[in-house]
Amino acid sequence: MRPDLELDDLEEKIPGVDQYNQLYYEGDHWQAGAGYTGPRLPADHPLYGVWLAEMQRIFVSKDILKEIRNREKWALTGKAWTWTILDENNEPLDEVASTELKRWLEDWMQEKKVVKTVADAIENSGWAAEDGEEGRGLLRFYIPEQRLENGAASAENLGDALKLIELEAPSPESATIMEDADTEYEQVGFISWTEEKAGEEFDRAELVYVNESGMTVIENLVQSEAVSTGTVEVNLLGNITMYEMKRPLVIDASMRSLQRFYNHVATAFQAAVGGAAWPEDFFFGLLPPGQWETGEDGKDTFVPEPLVRGPGRSHFLQPGTVLDEDGSERAIMGGRHARTEPVPATLFIEAKNNIQSDMIASAFQAYTEITGMAQASGEKLQLARGDFESAATDTANETRLMVRWVLETAIMLAQTVEGGAEPTKYNIPVSVQIDTGVVTAEHKLILSQLRTDKFISHETALAEAGYPNPTAEILKIIKAMDEADLSQTVVPGAVDATGGDVGTDMDTEIDQTTDPERAADKARNSATGVSGV
Repeated sequence: MRPDLELDDLEEKIPGVDQYNQLYYEGDHWQAGAGYTGPRLPADHPLYGVWLAEMQRIFVSKDILKEIRNREKWALTGKAWTWTILDENNEPLDEVASTELKRWLEDWMQEKKVVKTVADAIENSGWAAEDGEEGRGLLRFYIPEQRLENGAASAENLGDALKLIELEAPSPESATIMEDADTEYEQVGFISWTEEKAGEEFDRAELVYVNESGMTVIENLVQSEAVSTGTVEVNLLGNITMYEMKRPLVIDASMRSLQRFYNHVATAFQAAVGGAAWPEDFFFGLLPPGQWETGEDGKDTFVPEPLVRGPGRSHFLQPGTVLDEDGSERAIMGGRHARTEPVPATLFIEAKNNIQSDMIASAFQAYTEITGMAQASGEKLQLARGDFESAATDTANETRLMVRWVLETAIMLAQTVEGGAEPTKYNIPVSVQIDTGVVTAEHKLILSQLRTDKFISHETALAEAGYPNPTAEILKIIKAMDEADLSQTVVPGAVDATGGDVGTDMDTEIDQTTDPERAADKARNSATGVSGV
């Protein structure tokens, strides 16, 4: 029995998105004039339209919000995720099966740009919600209709089956996963979109849920008729083909106000630069070059000549005149001149820098500014990186869960396409390292000293130094030491020992220990579990 929800009900269950967050995400900072927060004419002023057009012409913006969103998603996707394929009992697969399955998945991830799609979902979760609500980022698996034969997909092997499967990050305002009592199901996914066929556009929608038999049901709906136009049942072992990541918003009312403030200052700077280059002159009691002419009515009228300004030119201005009671012309003495003085550029530059710093600090990304400071200490940089990593920990955990879902569901879908009656359950723990950019040489020295003083492990030091697979790197160091018959103690400077030639094919991880003999024994006998989800 399907969930008793009509299309109108489903659409109403999609949570709202702050309209200004949406506009900023789309790159619209002007926002029909709402994005400008400086002095403005009343909307009912007769010159309001002229003023608004001029303000839009000189409006200046810098998309700091986008920089913050990008920096966060890059931090969670910049370093290669490490993952291992285990069976349903969390035991490692045999080497042949594991290698082949992992190769197929890696090829699929590269071909379908899975990392970018996951990054898009992470970015969406940072802005897509009303203030005070959790942000949402969604993923959806689907097989394009043109890849189906008689309404079904088929493939000879798992690798070919994966090639049929697409992964997308739907717009949050068009999709959701419901987890409430109204559905009578644990999870119900819904998405709507516009489809074009033969030059004609029409609305489509999809409903996905797990029925009483444990089968995943995918219903394709025609929105105008609100009835099922095709139902597919697949065995995904209780999973649906959609995923929703939730976490606190990165872009909220405070961030938006700072972005508007920055744009206001940048726009004022633009106007000030124009005023400095082309200052305004005011002449009191003076006449420009010209002559008096007598009109047909006998009245004298002063006709000014064009005043062409520029270097090397001389201009002579005459005092203004008035007529005495007897009709004689008399000059007005005491004429004077005034000119607008430019506002110092430092005022705007400092204001912009301060606002940008406030925005970056609010996102715990101050390490990006410290990195560029010539006098910044390594300790200060490490503390700033630590702040960001702590703030990003929850989002990194959500990312691990999402990537694990992607890998496990992709395999199950591919097995269904391949023709298996019931897919084999695989557990795929995932590890996500937070990437805070290039690690400076000074920071590496600090990490090395911390490891030497036993405040952190060798593995942690390597991970912090930017090595994507610390376990493999430690094994290479141990091997080099064994071959050279060196000391039993891992050398303090081992963080920089290999110049970044890192192996990526090691799935097991060793205990965080500085004893190389114990570490080597652990690794060689695969005695430890795998960190991650």
